[in-house]
Amino acid sequence: VYARRTPWYTQTDLQLTHAFKVNKNNEAQQLSFSATAINVLNQHAVVADWAGLNSQFTPNSFGQFSIFTGAPFYQQFETGYNPQAVATSSPVLLNSAYGQPNQWQISRSFRVSARFTW
Repeated sequence: VYARRTPWYTQTDLQLTHAFKVNKNNEAQQLSFSATAINVLNQHAVVADWAGLNSQFTPNSFGQFSIFTGAPFYQQFETGYNPQAVATSSPVLLNSAYGQPNQWQISRSFRVSARFTW
């Protein structure tokens, strides 16, 4: 068990818009075109790591006590304990993906629009 930080999250977006007046008698009438590029440089920063120590495919848990024991369960989980020591001393299957990247920022996307206002 260790504390870690994800790398810097940077994202560059770009938006271009141009409007045309379509009626000389009414300046409020405009036709505009817009293009938006999200994450235009297609950066792939990690935004989350696996945080679960134990495998999700095991019936055991990290606690010494069952949740049905009442007060002893709350005593254990409300006071500090060393999950690494509990993990090595119990038959819990450890998750091999712990600390590995889990989610990345969204990839590049484009949006084009046309708008008429009156």
